[in-house]
Amino acid sequence: GVPPEAAFIPPIFYLAFFNFFSFWQWFLSTPTEPWVHLPAVEQHIFGCNPHQIVSRYTSVILDTIAAIPYLVHFLLVLMYPPYCFYHRKRLGSLEPCLR
Repeated sequence: GVPPEAAFIPPIFYLAFFNFFSFWQWFLSTPTEPWVHLPAVEQHIFGCNPHQIVSRYTSVILDTIAAIPYLVHFLLVLMYPPYCFYHRKRLGSLEPCLR
């Protein structure tokens, strides 16, 4: 499996990227706006800008499929308390659910 320390990689990358802004500006030789650096990093790593390639092709079906996990995620927050209340005898008590 993935080691738990891997969860720290995205925030460390974010902090390194935006805290050492002047270094990345010099290294990538890009303009001073931070939002310009991310496409420059993509260009440097991949040799192209994948977000531009993917954004050329739009489809209502693919957008809907991509939205389903997000919609379910937000609905689970609303569905979990009634589920715990309904199954409180099997769960033993509501206390573990409230942690």
